[in-house]
Amino acid sequence: MSVKSSASSQAICPCVIVGSLLSFGPAVHCRLQETPLSFVSLVIELGREEYDIDKSWISKARVGAEYRNGLTRFLDFSFANASSDGMIRCPCPKCGFRLLQNREDAFDHLVINPFPSSYTFWIHHGERRGVESSGDEQEDQSEQNF
Repeated sequence: MSVKSSASSQAICPCVIVGSLLSFGPAVHCRLQETPLSFVSLVIELGREEYDIDKSWISKARVGAEYRNGLTRFLDFSFANASSDGMIRCPCPKCGFRLLQNREDAFDHLVINPFPSSYTFWIHHGERRGVESSGDEQEDQSEQNF
């Protein structure tokens, strides 16, 4: 899908338009450049990005750039997939997935307190398993996080 700019005849990548609402990684941007998509296809394609999430940052030092960049991507994903009125369940040890926080407070909580190392399948933040996984696995991990 490309949209013509009124100021010029250049096509604008849809992730530039949608990206003003959400932050998408370069892999999405490059893939969108290659294949024209309808808006519905764009949403479906962006939803697939969840299976390519790098979670290695979870074990990094909280003061480092790698952790903070990963945390920012986690929050981007969470607010795009599981927010309610601009709030998500905060996974920090203090909130324990029970309390809702806005983006800024969730970021602060997860810099001050460690991100739960066992929370690698983000069931409370919109991540979904493919058809090959059973619902029992999701329930098991969900119960571990409370």
